[in-house]
Amino acid sequence: MYGVEKGLDGGIGRKHYIDYRFRARMTPCRIDDFRILKEEQSLAPKMPADEEQSFRETLRTHEKYSNAVGGQDNSAIRRKVKGGLEWATRVADKHVHFVLDSLDIDAVVNKNFSVDVPSGSSDNLAPGETKNRSFTGAELRWLYRNKDDPRVQKNVHFWMNRQQVPPPWQEYKKEEMVMTDNGPEYKTETADVEKLWGNYVPKRKPE
Repeated sequence: MYGVEKGLDGGIGRKHYIDYRFRARMTPCRIDDFRILKEEQSLAPKMPADEEQSFRETLRTHEKYSNAVGGQDNSAIRRKVKGGLEWATRVADKHVHFVLDSLDIDAVVNKNFSVDVPSGSSDNLAPGETKNRSFTGAELRWLYRNKDDPRVQKNVHFWMNRQQVPPPWQEYKKEEMVMTDNGPEYKTETADVEKLWGNYVPKRKPE
């Protein structure tokens, strides 16, 4: 499962879906559960050994993602999370659930989306460290670059407001809560996705 772990100011993220939306029908995992980075390798395994090995081997033999294995800087993390999408959709044939809640799509497209992550969060680079960096934008842009791959189309599912939704380059509706004298009211804004994603010019070809 991909997406922001928790939304800011009480907004929901992938943790909500794992704890409440999917728990009864599946056992979802996070990309964080794979022990690939240097500092993760000392942690107790969470994934089946065969899947861990398959993912590791996919990264190790990939021309772009190989330095994720045993890496520890931001570039290694980015390669791990993008390599996870590569492995899940094209090697393991697994379903990927991508949570769009709490994402600023405009910032993702323009590559300036960041979020403060508290120490102890599964999104952290290292225990005790707080970073101002979200890798979720890189993940979503990878999916956009590879959106025409039938394997990606088949295996990736998008969620927002607890419902399955189209890919955000086909349709994107953002619901916001506004407090009024009569209590909370919700308004929905539909984005011009053609104009929005037209601002994104990939530096590289589809992987």
